[in-house]
Amino acid sequence: MDHRTTRPQPAVRACRLRPYVVALAVLAGLAGGPVLAQTGIAQVDRVIDGDTIRVQLDGARDTVRLTGVDTPETRHPTRGVEPDGPEAAADTTARRTGATVRLDRDPAGDDIDADGRLLRYVVLASGEHVNAILIREGLATAIRAFQYARQREFLQLEAQARRARRGLWASR
Repeated sequence: MDHRTTRPQPAVRACRLRPYVVALAVLAGLAGGPVLAQTGIAQVDRVIDGDTIRVQLDGARDTVRLTGVDTPETRHPTRGVEPDGPEAAADTTARRTGATVRLDRDPAGDDIDADGRLLRYVVLASGEHVNAILIREGLATAIRAFQYARQREFLQLEAQARRARRGLWASR
C-alpha cells in the first residue's frame, strides 16, 4: 500500500490539529484569556506600577491597566522613572498587593488596550474604586485621550486634588 494514499488514523490527525485548535482557542478567548474576563473577582498578585497590576483571575494570570487613570511611570522603557512615580506605585503596592478585588469592565470603553492588558475599574472589598482613590489622592491624573463611563467624575476628582495640592499637585 502506498503511504501517500493512506489516511492518518484519527489519533494522529488530532495530534496534528492540536496546535491549531489551541491557537484558535487563544485567539477567540476560549482558553480563559482576557477576552472572556468581563467582570470577576481576582487576587492582586503584583503591582507593576501605579496604574498597572497583575492579578489571578479564573485560574489565569492577567495584567490589568486601570481604566481612566494615568500615574507617573516607574518602569517605562524609554522614559524611565518619572517624578512621583515611585510614590504612586508604593501606594498601590501597600494597599493592593494580595487584596481580593472586583474587576469591572467599562461599558463605554475598550476591553483590552494596545498592549494586550485588560482595561478595568478595580474595586476594593469596601466598594471603593482604586482608580478613583489614586486620582483623589493626587497620585494619578484622569485620562483625557479617550471616553470612558466615569470620565466626568475622574476629571472632577483631579480638579479637587489640584486645588488641595495633593500628591502630584503639591509642588505646582
